[in-house]
Amino acid sequence: MRAGSAHQWRDPEGPPRAFPTLLWGGSIFLIVSVGIVAGTILAQSWKRHRQEMQTRAENHARLVEQNIASSITNLELALDTSASEYSRLRAQPHLDGEAFQRFLLRMRDRLPGLDGIRASDASGVLRFGNGLSPQKPTSIADRDYFIRLSGDPHAGLVLSKPVVGRISGKWVIIFARRLEGPRGEFEGVVYATVLLEQFIQVFSSLAVGPHGVIVLRDPGDTIIARYPLSPELGAISGRRPPPQEFQDLVRNHQTEVTYTTHGSVDQVERTFAVRKIGTHPLYILVGLSIQDDRNAWQHEALRLGLFLLPFTFATLGGAALLHRTWARQQEALTSLSRHELRFRLLFESVGDAIYIQDLNGRILEVNQAACERLGFTKASLVVSDARIPADFAARLRIPEISDLMKDQDEMIFETTQGGREGNLLHVEISCRKIEYEGRTAILSVARDITERRRVDRLKEEFISLVSHELRTPLTSIRGSLGLVIGGVGGGLPDQTRSLLEIAAKNTDQLIRIVNDLLDLQRMERGMMPVALEPLHLEQLIRESLQAQDAYGKIYDVTYTMELPSGPVRVNADAARLQQVMANLLSNATKHSPAGSAVQVRALLRPGTVRVEVRDKGPGIPESFRSHIFHKFAQSQTGNTRQSTGTGLGLSIAKAIVELHGGQIGFSCPSGGGTVFWFELPLLPDD
Repeated sequence: MRAGSAHQWRDPEGPPRAFPTLLWGGSIFLIVSVGIVAGTILAQSWKRHRQEMQTRAENHARLVEQNIASSITNLELALDTSASEYSRLRAQPHLDGEAFQRFLLRMRDRLPGLDGIRASDASGVLRFGNGLSPQKPTSIADRDYFIRLSGDPHAGLVLSKPVVGRISGKWVIIFARRLEGPRGEFEGVVYATVLLEQFIQVFSSLAVGPHGVIVLRDPGDTIIARYPLSPELGAISGRRPPPQEFQDLVRNHQTEVTYTTHGSVDQVERTFAVRKIGTHPLYILVGLSIQDDRNAWQHEALRLGLFLLPFTFATLGGAALLHRTWARQQEALTSLSRHELRFRLLFESVGDAIYIQDLNGRILEVNQAACERLGFTKASLVVSDARIPADFAARLRIPEISDLMKDQDEMIFETTQGGREGNLLHVEISCRKIEYEGRTAILSVARDITERRRVDRLKEEFISLVSHELRTPLTSIRGSLGLVIGGVGGGLPDQTRSLLEIAAKNTDQLIRIVNDLLDLQRMERGMMPVALEPLHLEQLIRESLQAQDAYGKIYDVTYTMELPSGPVRVNADAARLQQVMANLLSNATKHSPAGSAVQVRALLRPGTVRVEVRDKGPGIPESFRSHIFHKFAQSQTGNTRQSTGTGLGLSIAKAIVELHGGQIGFSCPSGGGTVFWFELPLLPDD
């Protein structure tokens, strides 16, 4: 939209008087043409119906695939978690069966669509889970998934064929994985059962028409679930040879395909959309009946025919429709003019200097703020047939902006501009290429940051003064206190020693604050030193935990560690990473309840390693999460033991990790506590 001058605004003109005459005269031409157009419309309508039917089938298939894939992901996560919990309990001298039973019941409660989650021993007898009867032991040793998992340590997640559940007595599909002992020996399976009725409930929520179908099947001839139920199958699931198009999809390892064929069960012609569900051997087929769509199209054609028959009605209806369209256009023009006026008011009232220039440096538009700030008049800047004077252009940085924007579409930079009184203003200029009056132009917004720069300079000077003037005397005081406490001056009374230890502790805290302020200053200047060299991250984590042990004893908190079996090599500054680990561990320690443990894990991922530090504290308040990495940010929990510190640690840790080419973040698990993590690139193997 062109930003015209304020005096160019005018109310929209009234409607043209000739329009009604043109409207009704055009109606005669419309009546003659409509018969020819009707046939074309019907042909295009049928083509559109077929395309829309294919799109609906694909959308339904995608929706169902995402729903089932998400559910399977949750099931797989639940089974992996259950297997991990079993391994953890199994590592103890005696397996706590009651604890594992409670864990499985909790997992089932978290997945409301799940029929059951159970675990067997190595012989196939069900020992844990819901619905079991100690008086009537149930065995699954003959099930295909049990046989496969017992003989294949690398089977992963195994899906069963549809079977009648031995606990529920209903048709189910089973997702299972292997349970292993400390040495990797087979000790049973943990599995989740999903009622086939659950799939039917999902399928029934989609509108597929009277003859539409939704089918879940495997790559072979097994139909796992079909909606609506088919008399030919006689049950929810069954066996039917798949169509050739489906066989081609499986053979060519495709994940989706759309085709039209007759159903293998009821021989109804349908357009099928097929999608593979994730990486699992499951496929969803959504078929929409062509006859259903043809019926809808025939109704549309009938409506069109009924519209064309009454000649007079068609004439008046067409004229009325055009009249309404014309009225809406008039309203849109009025609205556009009002928007243009609002833009002009905003353009002129904003406090920043705004000006638009062409690529040759000629000013096309400028707001009042720019004129007042720099002491120009709009008439002297917006010149239609020549460039503005050189001194005006230099003060507005016109040549500089033109040069910088030659090969860029947008940019932000800081510079200086001469003010109206000869003073020098620090400005931040944001530039963007726009289309203005049919040509490419540059929109520049210059914000006066002189006061901000002055405040930043005062802040840096204050931090530098405080940090450097305090660091040396504090170090000297701490050293002297250490010597006195160590007995260099002779023995000390208990009360005197206690007071000196408090003074030494507070001095250490002040030294840490000064060091944080110095790191903050270096970070803001982009001068934080980092000496990168190859190192073993797992050894650094062990050293960090050893250094933190004494601090944990103060809060009655212990540390656990889970590291990869092999070396983890990264290119990093050991001292800086120790600083990151110390900050995360001290935060976790302060926020953990007495008697709990802080868990440290290193997880290998493709090309990266993630280090996690998890506490069992109250978590991070929702309102504070967006500020967690800001400078001087501290959560107001009301707990004094959690309130110590400067609020700079996480901000500095974030800067250090990013200097290593990594990233840092956190999560708040549903089970409570907080997990802080950072990721670093792995060094390639030699």
